Amino acid sequence: MTAFTAVTEANRRIRNERSVHRIVESISSELALEPLLTSIIRHACELLEVPMGSIGLYDPEANAIRITATHGMGKKRTGTVMGPGVGLAGRVLRTCEPAIADDYTRVPGAWPELWHHAAMAVPILRKKQLIGFFGAAVPWPRRFNDRDVALLSLVARHAAIAIENAQRFERQRRRMERLALITRVSRSIAAGLDLDDLLRRTIVAIHRQLGYSSAVLSLVDPEAQDTLVVKAVGGRQAGLLPGFRLNISQGISGAAIRERTVQIVSDIRHDKRYFPCRGLPRGRMAALAVPILLGGKALGSINVERQALLGEEDAETLQLVADHLGVAIHNAAIFEREKVRARRLSLISRIGQIAAGGLDREDLLQRAADAVHELLGYANVDIPIIDADQPDILIFGARGGEHKKIGFTDRLSISQGIIGAAAREGRTQLVNDVTRDPRYVIPPLNLKNRSELAVPIIHGGRVLGVLNVEDRRPFDVDDAASLQVVADHLAVAIHNADLHAKAQRDAVHGERRRLSRDLHDSVTQLLFSLSLLAQSIGPSWRRSTEEGERKADRMVQLSSVALREMRALIGSLYPADIPEGAGGPAAQASLPERMRALAPEEADGGPRVCFKSRGWTRQSPKVEGVLYRIAQEALTNALKHARASRVDLLLASDRGQASLTITDDGTGFSASDLRKRRPRTSGGLGLSIMRARVKEQGGHFSLRSVPGKGTTIRVRFPRRKPRT
Repeated sequence: MTAFTAVTEANRRIRNERSVHRIVESISSELALEPLLTSIIRHACELLEVPMGSIGLYDPEANAIRITATHGMGKKRTGTVMGPGVGLAGRVLRTCEPAIADDYTRVPGAWPELWHHAAMAVPILRKKQLIGFFGAAVPWPRRFNDRDVALLSLVARHAAIAIENAQRFERQRRRMERLALITRVSRSIAAGLDLDDLLRRTIVAIHRQLGYSSAVLSLVDPEAQDTLVVKAVGGRQAGLLPGFRLNISQGISGAAIRERTVQIVSDIRHDKRYFPCRGLPRGRMAALAVPILLGGKALGSINVERQALLGEEDAETLQLVADHLGVAIHNAAIFEREKVRARRLSLISRIGQIAAGGLDREDLLQRAADAVHELLGYANVDIPIIDADQPDILIFGARGGEHKKIGFTDRLSISQGIIGAAAREGRTQLVNDVTRDPRYVIPPLNLKNRSELAVPIIHGGRVLGVLNVEDRRPFDVDDAASLQVVADHLAVAIHNADLHAKAQRDAVHGERRRLSRDLHDSVTQLLFSLSLLAQSIGPSWRRSTEEGERKADRMVQLSSVALREMRALIGSLYPADIPEGAGGPAAQASLPERMRALAPEEADGGPRVCFKSRGWTRQSPKVEGVLYRIAQEALTNALKHARASRVDLLLASDRGQASLTITDDGTGFSASDLRKRRPRTSGGLGLSIMRARVKEQGGHFSLRSVPGKGTTIRVRFPRRKPRT
């Protein structure tokens, strides 16, 4: 070797040592592993004056080298796994010795982008243990030599120390993150958060703090133990909606539930158990599923995914989180059962208050239906009652929940439906899949509820009605037991309401008999006296004018007394409705026919009465009786007192109601005129009787009158439509 060559070699060695020193200074301050590896491979390529290089770390579980960072090659090779004998990395893995390939295309598993390149690889060793490798490539005609190997090996020795420190830092950082996660979950549980909120917060923390690509938390459906229901999602599968259901025979999470053990998968693309909810990932993806257990019972699972391999440390952390969640889920279930029990007790108390607050049957049933829906949250509530006149018919009037939108009262034979079976058999009917029960009758408002629970309302061995609820969730024996208590309370309340109504009817009948006697004893006697005076007044006048005038004065006195007596009696007794089934042509004719007979048109210039019927459907006899009496009274008032020349009557059934409208063109009156007239005539009393009749049958009465412009009376009743 010449002196010049020796000097050149010494200078080159000094430059290389200085470059290595700069590399060591640069990487010694970096503790994050990925930035560190990127920096090392960039400096190494600059030192060797090569355009491309890569660095990989040894994965002992897979016995392979995973490419972690590259320089001059893009990112498509990052994450590539190279086993023993694959590429120069595989050769280094097998021998732990440097390797040179003057023609990289001859190396097994060579990368196509490195054809027509020379390549070199050296191991990264720490305490004689392989922790990774350096790779470098250069286009022909350049070749690598022993000096390049020595220089890269020198960088590798320094890099090994930096990599080990970074890995220690990474393990410590992840340990702190895991402790922070567990602390966060514990605090959330101690804070008494709502279970759904707790699960959502937990999965978000797992995804963000531990850096998993995706995290999914699922619970076993308590009503279907073979089904997992997704409760919270974070990361790559965030588009997977909560509520997604998966059979435990599917997926890695299903395997964790079935086997009660942690499931670790290095690449989900090659695992047949994996259930692709959102399709398989393009690149390699590892997965970990941890069962949530309590007392040996599987409550659910936590499933996470990421590109990097998952190990025992990940499993231990998530298992600890799962153990905390198992206790929280168990406590939440106990708390929820207690809340339901409290609501049931509150409902029973409310039903007792409703029963004690009033004796009107329709009102207490409607308030009871509203209370059942409000406190127990059932989607639909119906309380049909046995028709007193037709014991084989259930009348639907009181409704709660979505069924309140049904705008009419319908009827159902007890030979039909699950409700009919409860009334017919006097036994509770619990059906958790109505689509498989041939007895099910679709209600007028079909909301596709899946479950139905019908509890008969029984008093003294007699079925009075049914308490029926429907929902999308299944019912259990606790639902049936609580509704049975409610039905028992309703049975007593209905019986008391019926007794009260009967007592009122008996009182009214007794009062009518008393008034009938009073009429006979007072008014009838007065009228008889007037009749005798009227017969004798003619002969008396012929005998003597004074005697005739005296008897005429006496008739005026008697008629005034009779009028006062009649006024007093009419205030508490007015004509009864036409009884259902009464004989005679008028009773058998339809209401429009009876009203048409009531209002014939005058053809010779007298008052004109016009009647029209539009879309009429038959109503109950009581409602039709009230409408007939209202028409009779209003027509008499219009022709006799208002001096009307035309009266129009319109009877209609439309827009969910039955209505009667009477319009006249008479003198009309104001409110002050009505108050002045009421003591002297029967007009005011007639209007009050009309209002009372309509109110008794649950209708609405309205009156509009303008002096000189006539009067309009309108009566409306809810339409009653049979169930088809």
